[in-house]
Amino acid sequence: MTEVTAALSARYAVPDTQVHTLLNAQATVTGFGDFLNALPPTAADDRVFLYIVMHNGGGHQDRAASAKDDILVFWSDTDPSVIEFAVAEGKWLRASDFGEEIGQLGMGTLIAFLEACQSGALGLEILHEATPKTAHVTTIASAQAGQYANLTLDYKQPLFSSLLVAALNGPKQPLSVLLTTVSGQVTDTSGPICAAHKVKPSAPGGFTPDCRQTPVIRDPQAVLSGL
Repeated sequence: MTEVTAALSARYAVPDTQVHTLLNAQATVTGFGDFLNALPPTAADDRVFLYIVMHNGGGHQDRAASAKDDILVFWSDTDPSVIEFAVAEGKWLRASDFGEEIGQLGMGTLIAFLEACQSGALGLEILHEATPKTAHVTTIASAQAGQYANLTLDYKQPLFSSLLVAALNGPKQPLSVLLTTVSGQVTDTSGPICAAHKVKPSAPGGFTPDCRQTPVIRDPQAVLSGL
């Protein structure tokens, strides 16, 4: 996470006082809400970069996540055994509720990087429709709904994020071009990783995400071309 925030901060000259990070025990559902409530007011001309790396998936273990059935797995002391209980007890958060909380900030532009399995489900409509106060919303999901967000072959970093950092630290080019290149690299690189890990297909009555990974970029107002 620190590598991505550092690369984005350097590229866009973001001062340290405007970089906020929630890690582990700070990143509970309650901690996330408290953090948002403590932020100073944002204005219509403010631009917010959001980068999340966490577990994510459907609300039912027998099918892929979708825009209407997507759960963000926040940090908790114990791993809940039942998805419905985790949501009801406020340990995990439905993507729609997550989008609404982000949307209350009221910034003019939101660029959200979503590093999580099946994160394409979150980037489909959730953040675009749940942020009515935000004029421009762009989402970059590391994987499509129904796909894993792989780690690098050595298991040290998320694949998408590692390639994103390398590109951000390279020659300057519009973010739209950079992300198109990174997306292709992720797809090409995920093939050998999947072959090495020998991911098994779904068992009857269960669901296993597809290991082959392709990011999803949704930029309806062409924000990225100006960045």
